[in-house]
Amino acid sequence: MIDLLIRRRVVPAIYPSAPNTPIPKKYDGGPLDINRAKEYKINSSAGEVWVVHFTREDNYLKHPLWQSNQLLSEGIYVVYVLHDYAFQSVRIGASYMNSNSTIELIKDERVI
Repeated sequence: MIDLLIRRRVVPAIYPSAPNTPIPKKYDGGPLDINRAKEYKINSSAGEVWVVHFTREDNYLKHPLWQSNQLLSEGIYVVYVLHDYAFQSVRIGASYMNSNSTIELIKDERVI
């Protein structure tokens, strides 16, 4: 995966959340600051930035915070990783643009 990130000039921005820590309802300045991810993209001249948010919050994928369509079109993508304590159960949600410039949305997919 690291090789893929280097070849594509992708900057991952990883945000863990602690149990019982509320996720802000907006991005600006919060732990999931997608606007800051845009700054990373500009400063690194990366083609895209993936904001990766790991959480153990129950049912988080029923109410995730997604980036705006404007940020999506600028190459700011989001993936949520919902996992149990031991990573024996992992689900993901993602919002990104594919190689055909079509918006892809994975709402809740089991990985493990």
